[in-house]
Amino acid sequence: MASGRVVPVAQLQKKLNMQTISKENKFAALTLDAESPKVPEEKRDLPGILLRLLDHRHGSVAICAFFVAALALWFALDQSIPGYDSTFHAIYSSSVKRFLTHYKSWSFENFVALLQQHFGYPAGSWFFNGFLKTIFGDSIWGDHACMLVQLAVLGLGFQKLSSAIWNDRAKANAGLIILFCTPLVCAMAHLPLLDLLHTAAFAGFFAALLGWYQNKNWKSATIAGLLFGFFCVTKQIAVLYSVPTLGLLFLAELWKRNWRSVGQIVYLGSMGPLFLLSWFLPNFTAIKTYLSSRGAIGATADAKIAMIVHNFALSSGQMVESFGPLLLCLTPFLVSSVVMRKNAIANRILLIPSIAAVLGWVLLMTIFYYNAPEPRYYGPVVVVFAALVGALTVEALKSGTRWRQMVGVSALALSVVQMLALNFSCAPTIKYPKPLKSCPVYDIFGIKEGFLKAHLGCDLNGNAWKQKWIFDTIEGVEKIRYVTLNVLPSTWEFNQGSMCYLSHVRKSHVLPITWRKCNPDMSDNFTDTPQSAANVDWFLVKTGAQGAHIRPAENQKKFDAVVKHVEESGEFQLMKAAPLPDGTELRLYRKDYVKQWLRQAAELRAKKAANLKSAKTRI
Repeated sequence: MASGRVVPVAQLQKKLNMQTISKENKFAALTLDAESPKVPEEKRDLPGILLRLLDHRHGSVAICAFFVAALALWFALDQSIPGYDSTFHAIYSSSVKRFLTHYKSWSFENFVALLQQHFGYPAGSWFFNGFLKTIFGDSIWGDHACMLVQLAVLGLGFQKLSSAIWNDRAKANAGLIILFCTPLVCAMAHLPLLDLLHTAAFAGFFAALLGWYQNKNWKSATIAGLLFGFFCVTKQIAVLYSVPTLGLLFLAELWKRNWRSVGQIVYLGSMGPLFLLSWFLPNFTAIKTYLSSRGAIGATADAKIAMIVHNFALSSGQMVESFGPLLLCLTPFLVSSVVMRKNAIANRILLIPSIAAVLGWVLLMTIFYYNAPEPRYYGPVVVVFAALVGALTVEALKSGTRWRQMVGVSALALSVVQMLALNFSCAPTIKYPKPLKSCPVYDIFGIKEGFLKAHLGCDLNGNAWKQKWIFDTIEGVEKIRYVTLNVLPSTWEFNQGSMCYLSHVRKSHVLPITWRKCNPDMSDNFTDTPQSAANVDWFLVKTGAQGAHIRPAENQKKFDAVVKHVEESGEFQLMKAAPLPDGTELRLYRKDYVKQWLRQAAELRAKKAANLKSAKTRI
């Protein structure tokens, strides 16, 4: 050694890093790790790979694109026709589309008529979908496109909300995956009801509200207020989510004596009621009549308490079903596996308004005893649940313990498997298209009879329930003139809503009607008689189950008498019959105009003879 001085290894590495590496000493430099440090071994395992993917700057776009594409595939496979309420919501949106595209019909009276299409709901969703239908067209695929846009809007709103709460892109993206995979979101995305857009509006409004909380000024208050107004007009139960949170923020700012913030809360909070006046004022009389018929006005104290207890028990079971029981069971393990570091969750105080919204809704929905909660009312609850579980999942992936990391991996994997199983696994196994009722996978995931089980699953067997066949048959006979079709059953497959929707999208001259009228207890009323049948051109009759019960009992006898008259009187001709997948038979009867004319002529002659005899008797 020339100098006899020992050079430290760290100093030698620093010196080598500052020199240009020639081809001759490249191998020596690599052996001294002169290049950039290697990726740690723990970052190359499955949890590390998932964390890098979740934290990618385009991760939210990729996740939304995947689930929107999956929903588009579901629509491509599904051949069923929506039923009951969803069909009328689609038709109401079409009315808005026609109003927007025909400027000559623009008038205040027509606008108010759009607000009064159904007294039970504000018109926000109808206007949103009606605007989209001006782009996508008024068809079944147009309605599907509206659902795809709503799902994308939900993803965007949730990502903004979760990012505001956690200030962590990975946690927001993990929650986005879990949200899209919950059974409730899958079910809401299948039919043109109000609830998917209502849930998306909740996510957007709360993201804007938290944005105002972080940067209190009049501009952010205006944005939050406008989104609050839109949230309210998507569905009026938005008030039950918003009042607890806005009240909490109001009291907090009042306690701090921050008068400017108090004024901004009052300002943005007033926009919701103002928007709701567009629903309440035009429909005031109908709303009051409905509440009276449901017993909401003048009910006894015992009846109120019994309904509150019933609603609370119903809410508890339905929330478990809406989240997905398996993922819900895994959540305690996520909680127990995560030890929150000091700065692990930035801005976690912003989670409090969201939790207040959920707890306040459960309390208020329980108190509103006249309207039992349904799973589709829980959309905003699932949003908050997904945000929490997404954050816990990422914290588990970041932990240094292997079993904790595996719990986080399992949460994401189980969510995706649940979504694929609920949407696509039953299609090859269904022998006949009964949506959700014969697929064993739903029993595994705890899905019971009800809203979720009615709106999940695919029908790959085409028009097995003959809805399109009905119109093809009638249109083949009635070439030009408009005819009425009286739909006597009220089942999921055959009801006035489904038939009206199909007639609308086909632009058919067949006009479906029904003599059934819904009672406040969700049974059907039926007051028509066989004599009224002469005013109908076609009757749709089904053997076996007829769907909704007819009450009271004497009205059921009237219904049976009408069916018997159509089938046995000879005044209606059986045109075609077709077997249905459930073993029953579908029958189409057409009025025999000659026989009815002869009968009416005979009745007229008999009446004249009776009058003449009565006159002679008096003389």
